[in-house]
Amino acid sequence: MEIRITPDPWERQPSESAQAFRAFASFRDLGATRTVSDAYRSQTGRPQAKRAPSWWTGWSAKFEWRPRAFAWDAELDRRGREAKIGAIQEMNRRQAEMGREMQRLAGMALRVMRPITTETIDENGQVIRVLKTEITPQALVALAKIGVELERLAMGQATERIDMQVIEEQAEELAQRFGLTKAEVLAEAEELLRNARRP
Repeated sequence: MEIRITPDPWERQPSESAQAFRAFASFRDLGATRTVSDAYRSQTGRPQAKRAPSWWTGWSAKFEWRPRAFAWDAELDRRGREAKIGAIQEMNRRQAEMGREMQRLAGMALRVMRPITTETIDENGQVIRVLKTEITPQALVALAKIGVELERLAMGQATERIDMQVIEEQAEELAQRFGLTKAEVLAEAEELLRNARRP
């Protein structure tokens, strides 16, 4: 059984000579403002030519240059949109991966850090706890928060309400690490977020 493959409109058509197709390709590739005369000038290197010869206009009519060129424009647009979607998907994949890695690093830092808590008394007799670590609780919260936001944005999810959600998920572990209560961690985190949102 013979299988015939119909060429796309912007490709060489059956019965279209190589010379006629080269002329069409010149017309096709000029873009939206294309004219037969401009295509003729471009292909032949005759910028002074007033118009294309009659055989060019004959080819244009016989082989339907204009609708074929419009089909080419649509194909270029489709390819451009596909390439853009592909690039966005790849960017989202990278950003989601980066967000997960930031969350992993925050969790790892939380597990290995060894805080030293010292207490002093201020002039009013209040006990002040001083934490000394290589990474602060604030930095851990920020790292986890940014990581979650990156991942959620990359996956097309909302990020407006995740600030305290992230902190609450980490609060118990932070409290144990730093010898604080969960309420103290959350109170400090809320203060940090308020300060961060101030203009």
